[in-house]
Amino acid sequence: MQHLTTEPASQQPELYRVKDSFKFIPESVASKTIMLTGAADGIGRALAIALGKAGTDLILLDKNEKGLDTLADELASHNVKKDPLLVPLDLAALTEDIAADLATQISQAYTGIDGLVHIAGILGKLTPLSQYPPFLWRQVWSTHLDAAFYLTQALTPQLRAAPQAQVIFTTADEGVLPRAYWGAYAISKASVQTLAKVWAEEWRNTTHIRVNTVNPGPVATEQRRQAFPAEDTSQLPRPDQALTSYLYLLSQADAALSGATLLPPTNEQ
Repeated sequence: MQHLTTEPASQQPELYRVKDSFKFIPESVASKTIMLTGAADGIGRALAIALGKAGTDLILLDKNEKGLDTLADELASHNVKKDPLLVPLDLAALTEDIAADLATQISQAYTGIDGLVHIAGILGKLTPLSQYPPFLWRQVWSTHLDAAFYLTQALTPQLRAAPQAQVIFTTADEGVLPRAYWGAYAISKASVQTLAKVWAEEWRNTTHIRVNTVNPGPVATEQRRQAFPAEDTSQLPRPDQALTSYLYLLSQADAALSGATLLPPTNEQ
C-alpha cells in the first residue's frame, strides 16, 4: 500500500497527489461507521457503493429522498452487510439545533463515527458578484460551509469515540484559482479549505481525528454538466473513477496525514 510522507505541521506541504498505483483494500473499511453527505448522486453515491460493498456501516445524508431510496435499493442488490441509515436533509436549511438533534440520534445508534465525508455541493449561478442573487449566495454558502461546520462540530464526540477518525472536506479547482463569475461556489470552496486546515491544526496533537481536503478534479457529474453544458463529459472520469483520494484517506493508509489537500491522480483509473 502506498504511503505519503508526512512532516510536522509547520513544514508539511499542503498538496499531495495520490498515485494511481494505489489499490483500495476493502478490509480497511470493513465494519467501520462512515457518514457521507451528498450521497444520492455523483461522487457521493459512487463512494457509498464502494464502501457498502466493502462492509462499511453507512450513514447517508442528502436532500434527495428518492435518490437515497434508490441508492439503498442498489446497495441491497450488492448484498451489503447492513442497511444504511438514510437521512433526508437539505443542508442549505441545516441549523445548529438540527445538527445537534441528528448527532444525538446517531449517538444512540452508533458507538462512534470513523469517518465523516462532506461531499454535498451546489453550483449556484455563474454570474458577476454585483448581480449575484443574495438568496442563492446564502444557499451555496450554507450548503458548503455552514452545514459542514455544524455537522462536524455536533459530531465531534462521536468522532472522538472512534479509535482513529477521518474527516474529509471536498473542495474544487475554483477554490484554489478563483475564476470570474464563479461567485459563491469559488469563495465557499476556498473557505472550506481554510476550515479544514484550522480544524486539522486544532486536533493534530489533542485527538486521533485527522482532517483533510480532497479536490477530485473534473468529474462527469450533473453539477459539472450544469457548469459546462457544451463540454464532452465522456472524456472525464466517471464518479466511480474519482474515488482514489477518498478511499485512501478512509482506509487510514497514512494515519498521520492531516491538514493536507489531496489532488486527483494524473490518470485516475
